[in-house]
Amino acid sequence: MTADGDRRSYGKLTAPRAAAELSERSVLCLPVGSFEQHGTHLPLDTDTVIAERFAARLAAHVAGRHDLWVVPPVPYGLSPEHAWAPGTVTLDIPVYTALITTLVAEYVRSTPVRTVIVVNGHGGNRDVLEALVHQLRHTHDVAACVMHPTALAAGGTVIDSELPEIHAGIRETSLMLALAPDQVRLDLLPADSLPDPGRREEIQRLVLDRGVTWPWTSDNPRSPRTASSAATHARPAPSSVGSSSPPPCAQANASLTGSACPTHPDRSPYGGTMTLTSEEKTTFKRDGVVVRRGLVDPDLVGRAVSLVDTWYSEGLTPEDIPEYTQRTFAPELGSHPDVLALYAATNAARLTSELLGQTSPVTAAQIQIRVPEAELPGVQPEKAMHVDGVSCPHLDPRELRTFSLLIGVVLSDISDAQGGALRYLPGGHHTMARWFGDQWSLGMTKQVPPEIDREHGVSLLGAPGDVLLMHHLVPHSVGRNLSPSPRVMAYFRVSHPDHSRRRLEALRDPWLDYPPLASIPSTPAFQE
Repeated sequence: MTADGDRRSYGKLTAPRAAAELSERSVLCLPVGSFEQHGTHLPLDTDTVIAERFAARLAAHVAGRHDLWVVPPVPYGLSPEHAWAPGTVTLDIPVYTALITTLVAEYVRSTPVRTVIVVNGHGGNRDVLEALVHQLRHTHDVAACVMHPTALAAGGTVIDSELPEIHAGIRETSLMLALAPDQVRLDLLPADSLPDPGRREEIQRLVLDRGVTWPWTSDNPRSPRTASSAATHARPAPSSVGSSSPPPCAQANASLTGSACPTHPDRSPYGGTMTLTSEEKTTFKRDGVVVRRGLVDPDLVGRAVSLVDTWYSEGLTPEDIPEYTQRTFAPELGSHPDVLALYAATNAARLTSELLGQTSPVTAAQIQIRVPEAELPGVQPEKAMHVDGVSCPHLDPRELRTFSLLIGVVLSDISDAQGGALRYLPGGHHTMARWFGDQWSLGMTKQVPPEIDREHGVSLLGAPGDVLLMHHLVPHSVGRNLSPSPRVMAYFRVSHPDHSRRRLEALRDPWLDYPPLASIPSTPAFQE
């Protein structure tokens, strides 16, 4: 799986991260394939490879709009038509339906997810899966659909053949060239086994006719033997089809927007529901952090990124990087309407009010950039574990500039924890509140207790448009950027209207500024 696929891989999550990342707005992609002959040039697991890699590409492609996670594939399917061939493994229908139903039921039981996309790489699975999603909706209250990458790839594809496209032909070979080129044996394509064009009518009647369904096998003399006919269909694909970005992703995105992930009355087109779910509120009370994927409209992100990119290329003064790091990069952009819109014109403002009840106006943003070390003449200061506004190096230690809630909007791809990612400590707000109440006093220069200072924290990985909602008392840090690209975030510090007059109290009572959460019980934080 690609690096982007790894970032959206359900199996790569730890249990605490699964609890933090997955919500009822998330969508699980379940790749299903087969284990069957695919001529002389494609591997037995071709259908599974297509389904899994297509799902990974799709999850990365729509990350700004849908919160897709790819679960481990089901590598076996319904392949009785190829059972004659060496290596083919086929399940029977009761076993297959029980397997898919059990898997979906387990994901529903163990996560808040209620939307599943079955990404099907094998035509023989199609009819059973399309019946099964109806059953899943009724028995498990799951919004489920089936997506067929090979059918999506058919749009606009010209098949230069005397016979219709069936199996292991141009379409499948092209997809494999796009998704897993190292697994295609073009050197083993037969060059001279052209089937009899007179069999077109027989293929049409036995396989392609949707009016009457016939059982068929690919070695039956009366049905098309795809192992030999593959040579006709699987000519080397056009270079545009075998590229690194297969065209079906765009069509699949349209399908997702229109039907697979429908917009409900209480759901925003970006970032899921327009309100915080009960699971999110519980998570926030426990961890002090909720991350909404793709919350900000890509157009708003694009306008802000354009401003920051221009400043970075034209206005960045390298010798001022330490000062920028302590305060803000691009200070002249902090009150720009296109930057403020990342908060004010998005669902982030509404979600904030659900946590604080009332909020003071937000009039400025802080832009933070972790510059790639390869571009620096010196070293950009690292930020150790700290709480903003308390004993900051650039403030008088008797001065407090605290607030209630930090909103962070991701403006660059952050797929590498070594790329200057923000690191936060889930549940650390409980420890900090006790420390501020028992051991700390105004004027101390220590920002956190020793046990917090030693923690590494959880790296915030994400894509442009993702939003972090973090309690002010959650300790966080920022490390070196060893990647080749800048890491860019826009931060908004939001306060309850009464916060300024009770800053000291709010350090010791983490929920003083959060009256809407009063009824949510506190639970122990997960620690990684």
